[in-house]
Amino acid sequence: MRRHSPIHQTRVSRKRMLLISLLLLVAGNVLSALTPTFGFMLPGRIVAPLAHGAFFGIGSVVAGNLVGPDRKAGAIAMMFTGLTVATIVGVPLALCSASSSVGGSPSCSSPR
Repeated sequence: MRRHSPIHQTRVSRKRMLLISLLLLVAGNVLSALTPTFGFMLPGRIVAPLAHGAFFGIGSVVAGNLVGPDRKAGAIAMMFTGLTVATIVGVPLALCSASSSVGGSPSCSSPR
């Protein structure tokens, strides 16, 4: 059976594609965070989500290929579980960290 998907026809390795998409994701987020104007922020907010989608698309293929055929679904599920946990834990931690450095937020303060 021949595979005709674009990911099988490229000469760039999956590891390199993961690295490139991760670097684009970081660059887009750094550009968005450090930009002085909306005009400079907008390209960063476009690049980061595109790289994010590519990273997790390629990452799920790589995760499935790292294990045997009977464990592919579990490997892909574990990868997306990591994404879910990172979002659930990381977003509130980042909010509290950022708000405490800017002056505090009622949602992150300890009870008195």
